[in-house]
Amino acid sequence: MRKFLIIAAAALLGFSAVSCGKKETPREDLTGNWYCDAMSCTFMFTEESELFFRIDLSETMVIGEDASVLMTSGDGSYSYQGNYDGTNFSLSPAEGIDLLEMTRIGGSSESVYGEYTLNSGIMYDQLAEKYPGLEGGFNMIVSPGKLEAKLRICEYTLDGGKLVFSEDDTAIFAGGNGKIQYNYAVDGDILTLVSPSQNLVLSKTD
Repeated sequence: MRKFLIIAAAALLGFSAVSCGKKETPREDLTGNWYCDAMSCTFMFTEESELFFRIDLSETMVIGEDASVLMTSGDGSYSYQGNYDGTNFSLSPAEGIDLLEMTRIGGSSESVYGEYTLNSGIMYDQLAEKYPGLEGGFNMIVSPGKLEAKLRICEYTLDGGKLVFSEDDTAIFAGGNGKIQYNYAVDGDILTLVSPSQNLVLSKTD
């Protein structure tokens, strides 16, 4: 079980923000979800100037409409029954093993699908270890056949054609321990980020 969680957490990688734009791109062109194949995650830029990472965990775990859970690792797939009371969801695959405990955002619902705040459990501990300093910023999005982790990374601003990340959590960026700024370019459904050490190409998603 712990081996499986370590494998799942390994997909939650940090990245080097990068640069390449020459002029100011309108905020609305940047706002939204951009998938980075190289990092296997989605960068989510909000209208409220926040940057989130969305990581698809569906290959290792999905939650069904009846709160059932299917977990997959290298040695096979396993089914468990989660506990859902309309607001809180928890999963303990075995006695003494609390995989996750989370609370629904936006009030109660008969449907298990929706967004949750991840409160505790092995999955929370794995994220906290991988992303120190982001504790309290871990959400989970449950939808049919899909499970995503949503991590609040930092705030951002646009300044003179540069993408500027706040100092709060920039240690997650390679080379970052303070305010970081990068040029960027948006060309239709393609967002390009470039640094001296790495180029990233992201594709717009729904």
